[in-house]
Amino acid sequence: MSKVLQVFGQTLSRFIEGLVHPSAAADALRAPRHAAFMTASLVAGSAALILLPLHLALAGPASLPLTLALGWAMAQWPLALFLSRTGYLVLAQAASAALFALFIGAICAITGGIASFALLWLLLAPLEAALSGDRRAVLWVTALCVVEAALLTMMMPDAQALAMAPDAKTALAVSAGAGLAYAAMLALRFAFDQSRSDALIEVREQDLRLVCGTLGDLVLRLGEGGDVMTLTGPSETVTGVPSRQLQHQGLFQRLHVADRPAYLKAVSDAERGLEPARLDVRLRSGKTQPGEAGVADYRWLDLTCRRLPDGIVVAVLRDASARMAEDERQAFARSAAEAETAARSHMLATVSHELRTPLNAIIGFSDLLRASPAMLTDEKRKREYVELIHESGTHLLEVVEGLLDVSRLEKGQYDLTIEPFDLTACLESCRHMLAGEASMRGITIRTDICAGLNAFPADRRACRQIVLNLLSNAVKFSADGAEVVLGARLTGDAVELSVRDTGLGMDEAALARIGEPYFRAAPQAAAGTGLGLSMVKALTELHGGSLKVESRKGAGTLVSVILPLAPARDHDTAGARSALKTVA
Repeated sequence: MSKVLQVFGQTLSRFIEGLVHPSAAADALRAPRHAAFMTASLVAGSAALILLPLHLALAGPASLPLTLALGWAMAQWPLALFLSRTGYLVLAQAASAALFALFIGAICAITGGIASFALLWLLLAPLEAALSGDRRAVLWVTALCVVEAALLTMMMPDAQALAMAPDAKTALAVSAGAGLAYAAMLALRFAFDQSRSDALIEVREQDLRLVCGTLGDLVLRLGEGGDVMTLTGPSETVTGVPSRQLQHQGLFQRLHVADRPAYLKAVSDAERGLEPARLDVRLRSGKTQPGEAGVADYRWLDLTCRRLPDGIVVAVLRDASARMAEDERQAFARSAAEAETAARSHMLATVSHELRTPLNAIIGFSDLLRASPAMLTDEKRKREYVELIHESGTHLLEVVEGLLDVSRLEKGQYDLTIEPFDLTACLESCRHMLAGEASMRGITIRTDICAGLNAFPADRRACRQIVLNLLSNAVKFSADGAEVVLGARLTGDAVELSVRDTGLGMDEAALARIGEPYFRAAPQAAAGTGLGLSMVKALTELHGGSLKVESRKGAGTLVSVILPLAPARDHDTAGARSALKTVA
């Protein structure tokens, strides 16, 4: 039996759902209210249609009050059909309440007028109208009840009407029972609508919290002046602040002072229905309050403010810290790339000059010898020209070899040959090679080399190139008559090579860029390609060592290269390539 009732209930429910107007069928709140009204109306009308023939068959003709009651019940069917065709629940509910008021008024008119037992039922008509949720419907039905009560007051009950009225006890019992039943039905409908509305609101709030939590957004409903009325979403995740601290003026008070005018303008534009405003604001997320000691912790937020169709202004907050950090990183990378490109362009110009100068000397002196054969008999002048051509060719070869070394380092094709060699002799050789150039300007190169470096395991050519680059820079940037100190000492399991000068020195900005390819700390002070220190750094890292530079503007520079006594065979080629990374 229960299964049959269950199937019947499901069939009836599907039938009622099919009658709901399409405008309300997809609304989770309106559709059940439409279905409940039509169910009650169809049940009442169907009950009247069933009771009328039964009464006629069993008890004979119906009395006037029963006829009015059955007529009122059957009138519910047209209301259900009207709602199904139009979807106007407010109008249908108001019409149902008005029909009930007319029915009660008619019952009162034939059962004693103002003294009728059914008069109190008029109080239920405005309550039924309240189910529509429309104040005008309640007022109109209430006015109808007042008019009916006034008309009943003016009526004088005749003998026939008094004859239709039941005795007092029966009237009281019928009135109380029927009124209580109808009032209970209205109360149940009120409770059902309220519980359904509360459940639907809770579901929608949960859905909104789920969506906001999944997307990482904080949705705010704003009031006048940008005050936060309600907020939904992971407040502490997005802003780092509990939701209660953002209520009312909490959000505005936590905004950075410089961002408050933009926030107020965005809210004002949204209130006027302008295009949604989007801006980046800083919100104080730390515990430090304005005016207190300490540094406030601010978080970047992406704020979008817009007006909804119902006039409500909402704002959506997203954590923009990662995006702002990425923007800053890209801006820094772009700036670094532009600086590197500019440095590379300058290097190309410098290299062109470095190549052109010795080539001009070679071509010029060779043209002199070719154009003036008599000079070949002058041994002194011939030797002088040949020496100049040789020096120019040697310098040209050094420039080309430097560029080739840089290319090999960039490609990771610079192979080290690690074997013991006399480091002291190598350092002395480098000093002698630069001594001539230094002496021309009165610069003295002094050595400070400890003992025990006769079998240092490293690449001889790379160490020689490191020292020559450091000494060349020291001589180049030292004043005439200055002193350059070349040192080497054992420090535990490593050797520290150092070159100290008293030249121009560098500021902190230049020190931060030491080792960048093509960077020159003093581009106007002396010629060069800007590859010396970058090659030193790359070659040092190939040995597993490190480079340290100490300098002060106008007080000279100390460059230290620390090379391990037992370098790894699998040297870090990738690290060396990164030291010489360039922008194509």
